[in-house]
Amino acid sequence: MFSKGKIDLVINTPNTGNIKNSRGYKIRKRATELKIPLFTCIDTLKIYLKAVDVKRNDLPLFYNPLSHYLNI
Repeated sequence: MFSKGKIDLVINTPNTGNIKNSRGYKIRKRATELKIPLFTCIDTLKIYLKAVDVKRNDLPLFYNPLSHYLNI
C-alpha cells in the first residue's frame, strides 16, 4: 500500500469503525506500524496545522492555564 519514507503523514477518518478488513482500517494499521503520524479526526488535524504554522512563521503563541478551562 505504502512504504516508509514516501509518506510523511496520513489523514484517514474512519466512517465504519474498526472493521478489520476495511481499507481504512488497513491504512491506519500500516501507518501505525511504520510510525507515520496518523490523524483520524479533522479537528485534531486543524490544530496540528495551526501549530505548524505558528512554528514555521515564528508567530506568538497565546494560551490559557488549565485552571481557566476548569474554573479552579
